[in-house]
This record gives sequence, structure tokens and C-alpha cells, in this order.
Amino acid sequence: MNKINDRRAHFELIKNTVKEAQDYLLVGVDVAKEKCDACFMISSGRILNKHFKFENTKEGFDSFFDKIKHYQQAIDPKIAVVGIETTGNYMVPLMQYLEKHGVYVVMVSSLITKRNRDTLDLSWNKNDVKDAWNVTDCMRQGKIIYYAYPNDPYGDMRRLMVIFSKLSTERGLYKVRLQNNVLSLTFPEFHRVFDEVDELVPMTILDRYPLPLDIVKLSEEEFIKDIVKNTDPTIKKSKLSAIYKLAAESIGSTHESESLRWETQFILHRIIEIRKIQEEMLAKVQNLAKDCPEYELLQTIPGVGPIISAVMITAIGNIDNYRSSRQILKLAGMDLAQIQSGKYTGDIRISRRGKTSLRSAAFQAALVAARHDSNLRSKYLKLEKDKKVLKGDKRKILVAIACKILRIAFAIMKSKQPYNDDIHALNKEKSAVIETVVCEISHA
Repeated sequence: MNKINDRRAHFELIKNTVKEAQDYLLVGVDVAKEKCDACFMISSGRILNKHFKFENTKEGFDSFFDKIKHYQQAIDPKIAVVGIETTGNYMVPLMQYLEKHGVYVVMVSSLITKRNRDTLDLSWNKNDVKDAWNVTDCMRQGKIIYYAYPNDPYGDMRRLMVIFSKLSTERGLYKVRLQNNVLSLTFPEFHRVFDEVDELVPMTILDRYPLPLDIVKLSEEEFIKDIVKNTDPTIKKSKLSAIYKLAAESIGSTHESESLRWETQFILHRIIEIRKIQEEMLAKVQNLAKDCPEYELLQTIPGVGPIISAVMITAIGNIDNYRSSRQILKLAGMDLAQIQSGKYTGDIRISRRGKTSLRSAAFQAALVAARHDSNLRSKYLKLEKDKKVLKGDKRKILVAIACKILRIAFAIMKSKQPYNDDIHALNKEKSAVIETVVCEISHA
């Protein structure tokens, strides 16, 4: 069995014993922007205080901590633990304050609290006092989540990668806006030559010549010479020639030309600016990753580059928080789930209840690994030939490869050894379950 750190071991002790324990002090908190509600309960079910309020300030936190110490002295509990629902960022300052003062903190999933609330009093009634009581009741049932304290450098790396992801989303929206809102008006034929408008050559063309009428002001030879000079000398001139001919015959709108010209250049400059910021952020991540040997080790896995490696590390965090690779699969929402009732048996699917970023990163790595790594490609081809897998349903196979990559990542982070055939063989048997049900998985 793999070793875990002391905080994780303490969490597992609480989770496994809280249902039977009679002397744990459980404190559930409903965190809000200005004021928080807390419910104090003994694990036997007896409520000590259901109406304690404190402000989201230093003085409020101090009064809450004093109240915890008061009940600790009054009932002398074996364990005292505070539970907070996973909602927004309001909870973070309180959790850090409690950790600093030696109070053990756990989280309670908002999905659990939502389904448990009505069972308290068989009513859909909702208020802050009931929410705090609900969190405490979930804790008493052992329905808690480990709070992985974001120690450096994981905390800074995690925050940077969250911002990086948001910038990627923003850049994608600008790209769609350029393709569907602007070029559909100004140059509808542009996509016949360049499918992706956010690459160097098409962006240079649109930046220097936002409208077809700007292109045809020059001769074809002058246009090609100018673009080659400002982009890549090895570019196929046939593509530039095709663009020139399409511009001459374009059906694009000639109205509102000034505003459309400005909007095109604005979007292009914004995309370039976002890319530059992302490059700076990756440089910061790489600098922080100097203290994380796993960052370089994960990049030895086929399909895993600097970005995917950073996503994996920040999503997984301290590997000592996990005992087995199954926990990593569940963290990514790639554990298998099925609905069965009576004679009905549903399809086996991945649960998709986990960190989307980790699941997406593993899938992107699988796309590359299935083409270039001999071991993983042989696995891919083996599953592809399976008669149970329908033709064209290759996404299911890639999910199996992604699961295997996460298992390999777990082994590498635990062993602190780079990817090799031994690690591949070690995980071969463990991924057999995924192979047997790959034909049942519906989506990645």
C-alpha cells in the first residue's frame, strides 16, 4: 500500500470513524460574503449550537475560533473538525485562518449538501441556519472531502494555470468572433484557404489587409511578396495566390468598412496580446516548477508537454495525498459508473464528476501518444481491432489510453522515476478493466 502524508491519514481516520464515534466535535459552516453561520454538533447527533453567526473579518474569525475552544474545553472531544461547503472563494480565507490556528478543516461537496438538505426536515425550505446544520449533518455521515492545503509551489502554479485556462477560453471566443461575426461579413471565402485564422500567415494577411478591397489595391505579385516578407519565406505561394483571386471575386460586404476594418485588427491584436501573456505565465510556471521534480518527469510520458504537465501537477497536487491510481481516475472524473435497477442495466460510462482540466489534459495527451508511442499505439491498435468497438468510435479507445496515462502519471509521481517500459508494464495489468468496458463508454 502506498504511503500518504499525516494530514491525509488523519482525514481518513475521521472519515472512517465519524459514523460510530460519539465524542467528535463537528462544526459546519455556511460561508457568505459578509456573514457566516456555524452549527456545533457532537458526532452522536446532539446539537450544541445551531445559531452562531460571525462576520467575515479578523474579529469575526477570532470570535469563531474562541467559540470552538469554548466547546473543546466544555466537552473535551476526542477530535474537533470544521467542515465547509465547496462554494466560491469566500471559504479560502477562513480555511487558511483555521489551518494556521491548528483547527483541522474538511470540505463538503455542494452536490451532497443539495441532496441532503431536504432530508433534515422533509422540507425544501432553505436558509443560512439550515445550510450550516446541513453541512454538519453531512459531516456526521462521513460525507466529507479532503482539503488539500495549497502549499507552495502548488498554490501559485494552480492559480496561474487557472488564469491560463481562462485566457485560452477568451482567446477561443475572439477566434470564433473573428470567423463567424467578422469574416462572414467581410471575406466569407477566406476559410477555403485557411481553416485556422489564428495562425501566423492568416493573421498577418488580415492584420495588414483586413478587407478584400485592401488586398486588390495591390498587384498579385506585390501582395505575395509583402506577405512572404512579413511571415514565413517557406510558405506555399499558391495559397497566397488563391487568397488574392478570392479577394478579387469576394462577395463580402463593402458597407461599414471602417468599423469592420477596426474590429478585425482589434481582435487580431487581442489574440496576439493574450498569447504573449500566456507565454509569460508559462515562464513563471516553469520557474516555480523548479521545486517540483514531477514537472520534468511527467514530460517523459508520450503526449505530455509543458502545459499538460503543469495542468496535471496543479490538479493532482501533492501525490502523497493519494494511495492508488484509482483515486486519480476519480479525481479526473474518469472512474466508471453505471445505473442498474431491477432488470434494467444501463451502459458503463465514465462518471465525468471530477476536475475537467485533468480529464481534458489526459485526453489531449492520449491523442498524441496513440500516434507516436509504440507501447500506447499498440494498445490503441489492439482496441481498434476489437470487434466490440464500432467503426469510427475511436473516442472510446482514446478514453482508455487517457486512463492509462493517468495511471502512469501516478506511478511516476510516486516513484520519482521517468517513464520507461517497466512503468508501462506495471500499469498494463491495472488498465485491463478499462479495456474490457471501453466499448461501453459513451463519451470522453
